[in-house]
Amino acid sequence: VGRVRNRDLCRFGEQPWQPVKSLYALASASPKRLGCLEMTRSAPWSTPLYAVKHVPRGRKHRRVTGTVARDKRSRQNAQRESEPWLLASNLPEAQWNAAQVAAIYRRRMQIEEGLRDLKSHRLGFGLELHRSRCPRRIEILLLIAVLASYALCLLGLQAREAGHERRFQSNSVKDRHVLSLWRLGLGYARTYAGDISRERLRELELALRREVHRQAQELG
Repeated sequence: VGRVRNRDLCRFGEQPWQPVKSLYALASASPKRLGCLEMTRSAPWSTPLYAVKHVPRGRKHRRVTGTVARDKRSRQNAQRESEPWLLASNLPEAQWNAAQVAAIYRRRMQIEEGLRDLKSHRLGFGLELHRSRCPRRIEILLLIAVLASYALCLLGLQAREAGHERRFQSNSVKDRHVLSLWRLGLGYARTYAGDISRERLRELELALRREVHRQAQELG
């Protein structure tokens, strides 16, 4: 499952080639299949295309001064996030409907955000700063990062079940979870000064397994 956007060319049947952004108007809040079409005029290939439009979340990238960032990269990111998703997929259509395809892509984005958390020195563990050419050393650093991520997810569950989640939100949403367990756990780790018993850790591990199972079930 992959996203196509902007000036990528497509066509239905023998119709003229057109930018995929001309299909944005067909997207709605409910994921739907637009049909099978050809992509890329230089080397055409046929694929089903799915569309879904998300409700704006009102997020703003702000500088340390509190003003909204207006540099080129921020504007490009804002434009990308405001556009509907047009998703090309080679999954068997008889087994995967539009909602499931959209859920898979959403999960893929979460995985990529997890990789960002792993690499970024501003937002995560800063693995991009390792400057090592030794595979063995990188393996060890990755293992440490995985164990730390697991611990943060457990802390995130602890914070969520203790009712502390909204303390770390940048908005007032109450009807759904806004922060990932990793991000919530990171904020909680910086402020929590208490101890967690072994029994409580076992409870959190079981709860995390149930959460992973629930998310897997959402993919069908």
